[in-house]
Amino acid sequence: MPRNLSPIMAQFQDQPALIEEGRGAWLEACLHKVDEAAGEFAKIEASNDNEFWFDPDDYRSYYRPYKVKDGILHVPVKGVLLNNFPYSFGSWATGYEYIFEAVKRGMEDSNVRGSAFFITSGGGLVSGNFDLNDKLYAFRGRKPMRSYASEHAYSAAYSIATVGDSITVARTGGVGSIGVVVVHMEISKALEERGITTTIIRSKPGKMEGNGYETLSEGARERIQGRVDEFHTQFAAIVARNRGLTVEAVDATNALTFMPQQAIDNGLADEIGNFDDALTAFVATINSEGDEEMADPTYSKAQLDEAVAAAVATATATAKAEGVSEG
Repeated sequence: MPRNLSPIMAQFQDQPALIEEGRGAWLEACLHKVDEAAGEFAKIEASNDNEFWFDPDDYRSYYRPYKVKDGILHVPVKGVLLNNFPYSFGSWATGYEYIFEAVKRGMEDSNVRGSAFFITSGGGLVSGNFDLNDKLYAFRGRKPMRSYASEHAYSAAYSIATVGDSITVARTGGVGSIGVVVVHMEISKALEERGITTTIIRSKPGKMEGNGYETLSEGARERIQGRVDEFHTQFAAIVARNRGLTVEAVDATNALTFMPQQAIDNGLADEIGNFDDALTAFVATINSEGDEEMADPTYSKAQLDEAVAAAVATATATAKAEGVSEG
């Protein structure tokens, strides 16, 4: 019989994912940790007063950190990346909603002169990732953003890294895995061995296709492949837009992962360095007299919302157009 899955784990069952291929055990470990903390998240939601951010001395702020040091907002992108998960949960999981809200607050905060994405993640869900990317891309040019792969930024995490003005990779780290995957699990033979027969009565041949109780039909396989290919096209177009590459160049990476110098050579990264040194250089840059104009003033919520809406529409149209013409 199939395993009982938590709602968090079930999001990855037979669904397209942006995960580096060697991170299966890591993914399962992260999701188990999130599942164990589900009660805590439910308690936070139940006590929420409709304000996203909590006071620094409130224990709940641990799950939604807002850390600003030397004018730099530190945005953690760690663990498995999830949609509809408005938290930063240690090294185990980060929600797309949390990342957006943190950067948006930083853009509105006059004490913030730049944002740093601190990334260690093997990827996450397709759902929510591309929308987050477009919304973050809309903030470009308002305040500097830098991405640091302190170890690895793969797949969904690399997608987020590309919104930074530059990407720095630790010498033992890596980036890439620009691809999409679906894992289909069939349990029909296991059921048969237990003497269990499953009968599926359909109103249409395509109803419930791709289920785990019967052999995957060729038509179902083709349609799942079509979804994977479409998401890959969108992913490649987004990376090409953000990194100033052609879609063909991004596609030619073949969803592989790359060590730092390899990533620099193929345009997926800009520098090799550790997080502390790179962050120190970032602080010096934004506080230097020559870059005074880069630290723009505080923007009102209405201005930011308008800019995001306009840029998302433009970015989405651009990504689709590039995907159709070159994907």
